[in-house]
Amino acid sequence: MKNRYTIKVFLNFVLVSFLLMTSISGYSCRCKSAQSLDKARIEEFEISDLVFIGEIIEINETEAYAIVQPIETFKSDKKFIEPIKINIDIYCEPIIYHKGKWLIYASYFEEKLMVNVCGLTRSFKQPDENRYFQLLPPPPPSPPAPEDSAKIDFTEYRIPKHLRLENRKFAIRELEKEVEHLKEKN
Repeated sequence: MKNRYTIKVFLNFVLVSFLLMTSISGYSCRCKSAQSLDKARIEEFEISDLVFIGEIIEINETEAYAIVQPIETFKSDKKFIEPIKINIDIYCEPIIYHKGKWLIYASYFEEKLMVNVCGLTRSFKQPDENRYFQLLPPPPPSPPAPEDSAKIDFTEYRIPKHLRLENRKFAIRELEKEVEHLKEKN
């Protein structure tokens, strides 16, 4: 009798574990491997229902939305004059986390306007926060392997300031170039 109970508990554990793992992976954010920026721009424009520059005037992280005042629209079936509500993903890039001017790529999903997950949406203030515009720093040097691994001093590797500034300049140039290209399409 005890054997049956043990098997039943084990099977329930396996089932619950499986359900938990699949539900977590269903909500996890998996961005495609980086493709060329030019291809990403073409694809992002094609899949988007709305592409525009807007001023984020309110962010509600609890309900995962932002209120945006459109400034200039590059792609849309509708004319937006009043502020619009756009749903945001607070766990997956790009994350809208501050007010200000943003270039936004969005699509309708279940009749709700959503920022495209893993897309090119980014702020004018910090365009280098988007993963497509982050230059990779050189890898940190390997620490010497001491005889006693407990003595290893793990220090956080920070990107040098000059590389962060170079990265920011690159991202700003690319944002300006992209906005000009979108204006030409319009």
